[in-house]
Amino acid sequence: MGKFIIIEGIDGAGKTTLIAKLSDYLSSENISHIVVCGAKETNFAKNILELLLEAEKKEPVDPCISSLLFMAMEKDVYNKVIKPALNKGMWVICDRFFDSTLIYHGFAEKNKEIIHNFKGLLDFTFKKVIPDLTFILDISPEIAKSRLRKRSELNVYDYKGLDYKKNMRQGYLKIAKEHQDKYKIINANQKLNEIMNEVTECIFQKYINVSERK
Repeated sequence: MGKFIIIEGIDGAGKTTLIAKLSDYLSSENISHIVVCGAKETNFAKNILELLLEAEKKEPVDPCISSLLFMAMEKDVYNKVIKPALNKGMWVICDRFFDSTLIYHGFAEKNKEIIHNFKGLLDFTFKKVIPDLTFILDISPEIAKSRLRKRSELNVYDYKGLDYKKNMRQGYLKIAKEHQDKYKIINANQKLNEIMNEVTECIFQKYINVSERK
């Protein structure tokens, strides 16, 4: 069975850059893997995301509706892309997954209804699916916001204010504190090589052995 590893963090934390480096590292260790970027992976998920982002441009979408749509996207990607890869013994490195749904629509929006009911929704949708390890790139919201200004393309969530990002960060830290066996907080204010060293050391200690090097 493969390993299911997720990279999480607020927008601007450096997830995309880290995932590219991590993919190179796994390749150097001869570990068969794929990189999954959420809603970009299936036609169903792409169509739902486009519909949601267009709607958000015109008026705010109820967070409960948004969370259900994102959960549907994630389930589709899991069924069609992630699960088949894991069953083949491949590792899956995922840029965000269901924690982001809780963070964006629950903690960031301070929506107590979503926060309270999320576990039930998660259990119903994914049953016993538990990622092997989730890295949370923890970064100052101020630094993250300054990085976003350099992007050529931004979506409606990137334009959210500083308080929104602070709420996201606090949500991530809360989740990690409650599930320390499955979450690893990484200081993303460090240089990339320092972040990468922490991540690869953790992965090597936990999972890499001779039998998985092909």
